[in-house]
Amino acid sequence: MSHSSKPRLPPEASTRPPTGRTPDSPSSPGDRLLDSLLYAEAGSAQFAAGDVDGAIRLWEQALQHDPRRVDAWVDLGRARRLAGRTREAAESLRRAVDLDPARSDGWLELARSLQDLGENSDARSAYHRALELRPDLAEAWSSLGAAAEAEGRHEEAVCCYRRSIELGCVDADVWCSLGNACAALSRFEDAAGAYGHALDAEPTSPRFWFNLAYARAGLGQLEAALQAYRRSVELAPEDHATWYNLAGTLADLGRAEEAARAYRVALGLRPDDPLSWNNLGNALVQLDRQHEALACYRKAVEFRPDYDAAWNNLGVALDDLGESERALEAYSRAVHARPHGTTYLVNQASVLVRTGRRAEAVERLASAIRIDPDVRGVLSGLAEFRELLRDPGLRPQDE
Repeated sequence: MSHSSKPRLPPEASTRPPTGRTPDSPSSPGDRLLDSLLYAEAGSAQFAAGDVDGAIRLWEQALQHDPRRVDAWVDLGRARRLAGRTREAAESLRRAVDLDPARSDGWLELARSLQDLGENSDARSAYHRALELRPDLAEAWSSLGAAAEAEGRHEEAVCCYRRSIELGCVDADVWCSLGNACAALSRFEDAAGAYGHALDAEPTSPRFWFNLAYARAGLGQLEAALQAYRRSVELAPEDHATWYNLAGTLADLGRAEEAARAYRVALGLRPDDPLSWNNLGNALVQLDRQHEALACYRKAVEFRPDYDAAWNNLGVALDDLGESERALEAYSRAVHARPHGTTYLVNQASVLVRTGRRAEAVERLASAIRIDPDVRGVLSGLAEFRELLRDPGLRPQDE
């Protein structure tokens, strides 16, 4: 694609061929090739001037005069993709590589269009064709990495991103993508290093600070994670996810008061987020503010009625306040949402045994043990269940 300065089309260019013939003038093959060239060059000029739609129309005219003009097919495909006409872009680029299979830029643009369409397997094949022709094409390696990552092939993605960087790619987003692939493999040290390189290039990117914080947290470096989240939230104070993770890190550090404040900011940004309501409730419980926590858990299950953990937390809070029957109801909702939740079954049994419903308690404990036999060992260490474990319905089968 030409990137010359911006020559203007003559006024008549949009209504008659660039050679000046009238529509019914005879044209020779040489005339058609010349017209195609002029339209293609005019399309490049329009594209350089920022008129993508005008460029598309001119390249389409160029191809009407010479359907075998490979550069016009490549340029048309690139422009159609930019205009959001991705399927048409892929069709244009297939024509280009069918006409000239040695066009590495055609394969690269085709791969990108296929990736946009979610056709990752075909995209990866096209990237490989581009790299067979140009093994030193750094952008193809990084794009191949993105295609591999989209399919969950994180190890392959890491190799591709590293190859792109070895070939001289300095794009901060490639460093970030390398970090993401390493984090997906739980290689948090490598991830943190990659995010650090991304931040060297773009130190004011809230996304890179967020990702670095995530990697630091994965390494157990909670104070470092906290500082990175704080930097991210300074740069993007309206980002809910950053406030949410900042609050979670504060909670992990035992700073419940600060965590509660951060969760409230997160909820100011997304008032319908059940996770933030649940975790705010947890922070308030740590501060011995059970009644406020109850309200939070209720909001959590209001926004997500199948939120088993929030139902369980609501049950625990009610239980702590002496409201056994309402606690039992909340535990039952937790079990209904996740029938294999052994903690919920044990909590039900705890209420039942304390309220004299031994047979029902035995039934719940038996269900928990069937799901996870290791529960028996946990129960034996809890005073309220020791006597109950002697019940025939709870004895080990080999006794």
